[in-house]
Amino acid sequence: MAINKSPNGTYKVSYSKRHPVTRVPVSRQRKGINSRAEAKRIYADLVVLVNDILKKQVIPIWSVFLDEYIIHIDQLNELTKGTVYKRDKVLKKFTLKDWGHKCIDEITAQDIRDIIYLKMSEASEQHKKFVIKSIKAVMEYAVEKGFLDRNPTPKIKFKIKDKIKAVLNEKQILTLLRRAQELSFEWYPQYAVAVFTGMRSGELYALTWEQVDLENRQIRVDRAWALKDGVKSTKSGHDRITMIPEPLMPVLRELQLNNSGDPRLVLPRLKRWDQGGQSKILRSFLES
Repeated sequence: MAINKSPNGTYKVSYSKRHPVTRVPVSRQRKGINSRAEAKRIYADLVVLVNDILKKQVIPIWSVFLDEYIIHIDQLNELTKGTVYKRDKVLKKFTLKDWGHKCIDEITAQDIRDIIYLKMSEASEQHKKFVIKSIKAVMEYAVEKGFLDRNPTPKIKFKIKDKIKAVLNEKQILTLLRRAQELSFEWYPQYAVAVFTGMRSGELYALTWEQVDLENRQIRVDRAWALKDGVKSTKSGHDRITMIPEPLMPVLRELQLNNSGDPRLVLPRLKRWDQGGQSKILRSFLES
């Protein structure tokens, strides 16, 4: 115990300990302590302080490790850029305030439950499931790195119900296409191709003329586009052939004849489409 009495009657307390890996010592001291009893209390505090400093040099805090994890999964290229972005966004949103300065091994199963049941009480079950899956993945990476002996993420069951989504009926679809055409609405070609082929927005965005066979009235759907990932495989990961209905043929022929943008692309580029705002445009147009 490094407690020394000075000639002036006060006490000096110091504590030092070497880093278990680098062997570099970490030390702290206090001077001018009036009594030996107080010196003992301060010494105990210094022991805790020095050990905490050493621990943080060995075991990273959550905020630092989270950044390392995001870089790791981004470099692996096993997840889409969109998924990496979403994990980074939700993890920082729901965990940084409470866990940011905690060492990885200090985060408990109850801490994780508090995030899900308290901080996310108003969130959907699907969103909660995504967040806990993301936390579990970070903790699993910490286990792989040797910072944890086991993954503390608790098993939580979520009641995810299949929602019955409202869709347009045939009359509403015809009204949508007719009005879009009458008003020369710039989104009319996108709506027409989507309605008659069932292609997703990302598949329409990535659609090129090399995929379109007008003679045999077929479209080969083998790619899609996402805001964070660019052109990639379809959502299902499988290619498919979709037939071109007769009413869609004039639309495609006109697009082919009047192409003023990239000659490879079937559908014209629109600013809001580039930004991923197509659903808001459609909703607004349907309401009007």
